[in-house]
Amino acid sequence: MMSMAKSKFLFKIYYIGKKNYYGAQRQPSFLTIEQSLLNALEKRGYIHTLKNSDFEFASRTDRFVSARGACFTCILEKEPILMEINSVLPSEIGIWAYARVPLEFSSRFDAVLRHYVYIVPVPISHLQKTSGINIELLKTACRQLEGRHDFLNFSKSETDVINTIKDMNFVTFSIHNDYLIFQFKSKSFLRQQIRRMVKKILDLGQGKMLYEDFIELFDTSK
Repeated sequence: MMSMAKSKFLFKIYYIGKKNYYGAQRQPSFLTIEQSLLNALEKRGYIHTLKNSDFEFASRTDRFVSARGACFTCILEKEPILMEINSVLPSEIGIWAYARVPLEFSSRFDAVLRHYVYIVPVPISHLQKTSGINIELLKTACRQLEGRHDFLNFSKSETDVINTIKDMNFVTFSIHNDYLIFQFKSKSFLRQQIRRMVKKILDLGQGKMLYEDFIELFDTSK
């Protein structure tokens, strides 16, 4: 295949976060989704060095997290053929769409919206039997989380994070086949924000936290 001028592409992928993967972002000495993608692109001659590829994931996810519409960008040496790349990827990872983007485009910082789904791994019938669960309080908590707030107390402390104020466009839940399914939409999230919000919502719904204490989490001065 003939080489082409330097071009950046945006890819959409799915992956299943099996236990052998240590999250999406590459880590030294650990298997990750990102490293698997880089290995496949290099093996098929789409990139030669990590530095020159300008590889960037739109979001990072922790271990055991799966995705069906994750995005990454990189500069390729030739026009991508998805079947060729997918043929050397593990079965739990696949690229299903791509588009050419400007060289200055950032999959991380130019993202308009991110959508996360969190499935509570315990049947709601079990939660109701063991501690009880107040569905109305779950709804109240979701409504409270929507809008602009300082989510410092709903995230993992990181010294390099300057701004912890986020706009939650959409926070809701549904019950499907006896499982609680939470959905969150925002332009960006803090590290571990999703799992910590779900934890506090459930604490409130199960009576492990008072509503007043839940509200105090939005006051970062305390």
